Amino acid sequence: MHSLRHPFLFLAIFCLAINTCSQAALKNKSFFTFISQYIKNPTRVGAIAESSPFVAKKIVTPLKKDLSKQSRCICEIGAGMGALTERIVKELREGDVLDVVELDPAYVEVLRKKFNNNPQVRIHQADILTWQAPCKQYDFIIASLPMLVMETAFVQELLKKYKELIKPGGTLSYIEYVGMTSLRLLYKHGAARIEWKKKVAMLRAFKQESVHTKTIVLFNIPPTYVHHLQFKQPENKKH
Repeated sequence: MHSLRHPFLFLAIFCLAINTCSQAALKNKSFFTFISQYIKNPTRVGAIAESSPFVAKKIVTPLKKDLSKQSRCICEIGAGMGALTERIVKELREGDVLDVVELDPAYVEVLRKKFNNNPQVRIHQADILTWQAPCKQYDFIIASLPMLVMETAFVQELLKKYKELIKPGGTLSYIEYVGMTSLRLLYKHGAARIEWKKKVAMLRAFKQESVHTKTIVLFNIPPTYVHHLQFKQPENKKH
């Protein structure tokens, strides 16, 4: 059935009625842009609407709590129209740089217009899997690519890229739609169900390599978990 192909689309519509921020979303044409993009390519676009200010506040928590004095390299992946980017920019300190990676050329155009005058922000139109990062590694990575929505092969390569980009002791923050695991299992059968469980197990193993915290944000379309994964510093070997 066509409706089962996009189950989260209907959950998002339901959330519009109960979220206090829903009226603002309806007045913003970007909401409908995200819906359109999701219908065209749900396994690659991932997001069906811009993240709310509530998600943005939670996802920059590690940046706010960071007490280090050195300049920081920060990377945002899948910025869309810049809802999270605007909040990240507010947390930039003198000497920080923010590399924003977005594949869609229409979104990149919006991002460049928004942040063209900020010398700390560098916009890159690129596929994250093949992108050559200006910083060797990053202190913070913030991603709005909900991985459970995306194809298993892509997620597997994305996790490898995250490991390559994140600095030891750095933090990876990303989102996950609430109920995604249970909802997807409802209509997956046979090989597709096995593949789905494989992806879930792969993500669980990835999180176990870090100190993992998770918070829920109800005021978003749809409600969203915000994950923070702090990767451990390598232990000093005794000689």
